Amino acid sequence: MIVITVKLNDKNTYLDIHISTGRTQCIEHEPRNLDYCTQNIQEWCKNCSIILQFSQIGYRTFNKYFKSYKKQYRIIKCNLCGHETKSSLCPKCYLISSEWIESISNKKPIPIVYLPQWVASIHCTICNQSLILISDCQKWCPRCFITYIGCRYCLTTNIIFGITEQSKCRKCRRVTIIHIKNIKLDNINVNLTDMLDFARFDI
Repeated sequence: MIVITVKLNDKNTYLDIHISTGRTQCIEHEPRNLDYCTQNIQEWCKNCSIILQFSQIGYRTFNKYFKSYKKQYRIIKCNLCGHETKSSLCPKCYLISSEWIESISNKKPIPIVYLPQWVASIHCTICNQSLILISDCQKWCPRCFITYIGCRYCLTTNIIFGITEQSKCRKCRRVTIIHIKNIKLDNINVNLTDMLDFARFDI
């Protein structure tokens, strides 16, 4: 279940969202037609609004309303920066970046990739192994030792190729503590620090 908070104290826009209406008549605002679509979160109505798409989340199948919206409006204005683009993702706002951070296991540098989208997959993108859920926004691959950290405010993902204590969202700068001690490996009798010394990938 998604809860939309309209009264935002922060002036920054973190969600690239497309909103439509489920009914034409509503007691909260003026009548809207069924083709109505907006990217302004301030126009959200708790009685009749429908989320067509979060641009930060990849979809395999699109909502039927969003298909008609895309046909009707060829050029889409980015809700985050105002740039007009023909693609569904703004090339200015949805940049993939990376850097090196220090690992807590062996103090060596490990890469971190900042994705502008939420990774909703339950399988590792490298080895296709089932991911272990550490917390509601953190997943871990027991085979590759890759940690997936999602920012619940921006719907972005940090992919960390190793073990570290915290991760910072590139967009909103919020720091997330990684709960690596919550990892429980079934049927494996190995110390986690010993296991991390044996890396399955060479960086």
